[in-house]
Amino acid sequence: MKKYISVFFIAIFLMCAPRAEASTILHWFIKHEIKAEAQDIADQFVPKDIQKDVKKQIKEYIKEQKRLAKAHKKKQKRIEKEKKREEKENFQAKVQKANTLTEEENFDFQKYNDPQGSQELDFFGIYGKRQMNSEGVISPDFSKMVYSEIHFYPSVCQITTELFVLPLSDQETPVERVMHARTSDKKPLKFYRPGMKEVQPQFFKTMTMVDWSSDNKKILAKERIAENLRGFLDTRVWVYDFDTQKTYYVENLRKNIENYWLKNGMELAKYKWDITPMGWYEPLGRSSSQIIVNAYGYKPDKTKVFLGSWIADYETGEIKFLKNSKHYKPSQNGLVLRPKKRNIASLF
Repeated sequence: MKKYISVFFIAIFLMCAPRAEASTILHWFIKHEIKAEAQDIADQFVPKDIQKDVKKQIKEYIKEQKRLAKAHKKKQKRIEKEKKREEKENFQAKVQKANTLTEEENFDFQKYNDPQGSQELDFFGIYGKRQMNSEGVISPDFSKMVYSEIHFYPSVCQITTELFVLPLSDQETPVERVMHARTSDKKPLKFYRPGMKEVQPQFFKTMTMVDWSSDNKKILAKERIAENLRGFLDTRVWVYDFDTQKTYYVENLRKNIENYWLKNGMELAKYKWDITPMGWYEPLGRSSSQIIVNAYGYKPDKTKVFLGSWIADYETGEIKFLKNSKHYKPSQNGLVLRPKKRNIASLF
């Protein structure tokens, strides 16, 4: 009833209104969704000389309204799609957070060089795999991780090693940084790659991380050389500085140890003996250029005999015998992410 009363009054108003305002009034009429009545009014009350123009405006207005309705429908679908995407991302974030909590419960960070100097590459089973990676040793600031890549060449029975560094993200938790590290981001530490450039049948040459320095700038590594039939032959000590990209090889270390024992009445060259880099010597907790190295002899039954400790300065080449090695303890800076040790009693 109200609609028809509105039509009646508007029709009267159109008859009295100036021609220039007729189309404006009709637009108002159409906006109030009285489209059929608006068309009738245009036919009956709008002067014939502007009737054609008014009808055209009505059609254009109706067309525009349909376009807007269609655009609004598309917008609603887009909003709904975005909402579903956000819900999916939130769900995935919750799952990831739950996984992270699980990982943090099942893994923890442990000192890598513990006990000092004990770290060796484990390449058991490499004869079937041909290539293996060691665990990553994480710098104290969680910015980098170094690991060894071990290669086996069956045709010549040769094992070689290469060290790689992986940058770690600074936008995640420590556990996530390690878990999300990708080997595709690895960068080779080309300062020394034992056995990678030459073919030496029956020879094993491996590079093993000993430890990081406390300032996150240097790594101490050891090169082990062995032959398939004769066992180990030599151990060499290497230092790499990430800031300067310089490499240091402590080449006079073995010679100094031999000279020390020769003065004390024993010619080490006649025996099987070797050195073991124990770690960095950082008595004040600050980075230094000194490392601690132990020497060991081996009896025919493979029993180890301690031959003393030395401090070696890789920059100056100075080597000092430690009369009482108990007062000199290597630092432990590098970290590894390992599964937590489970209490067997708790499983029963």
